Amino acid sequence: MDNLVKLMHHITPPCCVHRNCRPRHFGGAFKPCFPTVVSHINQVVADTGQWEQSAAFRLEMAARRGLVRCYAKNDRLGLMIAYEYLGVGHNYVPDYIVRLTNGLTLLLEIKGMEDNQDKAKHDAARRWISAVNNWGQLGRWGLHVCRSPQMLEKQLASLCAPMKPTSPEAANSPGASP
Repeated sequence: MDNLVKLMHHITPPCCVHRNCRPRHFGGAFKPCFPTVVSHINQVVADTGQWEQSAAFRLEMAARRGLVRCYAKNDRLGLMIAYEYLGVGHNYVPDYIVRLTNGLTLLLEIKGMEDNQDKAKHDAARRWISAVNNWGQLGRWGLHVCRSPQMLEKQLASLCAPMKPTSPEAANSPGASP
């Protein structure tokens, strides 16, 4: 949890910094980088052909609409969630960490098709989020798996909308108001 607390101190509103968007060298390969405005990290590393970059664009647009306070591409930030698949231990690295304007912090995964290993990752993330929410020291957290980056703004708007819990289960849902 100490590493998570340190990580959360880095998820803050953006500051004005010089935006240098040259491709960066990561682990033997150059990956293109794209500028950001809302993320305090001045670039998003492109890990996929288009999906994650499209998500970054949509996050920037959602911030302009007042839905997103800040976000960070989870690239070398150290947020990994241990999980097991077919008896072998792995680490799940969510694509983005997003803080919505309603205070909810999301682990955001950009994913087209989901296979059994992805389900194992997301189940582990939900258990992790439940533990963090029960601990209560880092605010409310949730997981959102986006299957279409073009729909991300609309999905974030629904997560920001205030919800009135009708049952104890609903009170623990990621979009529930504090």
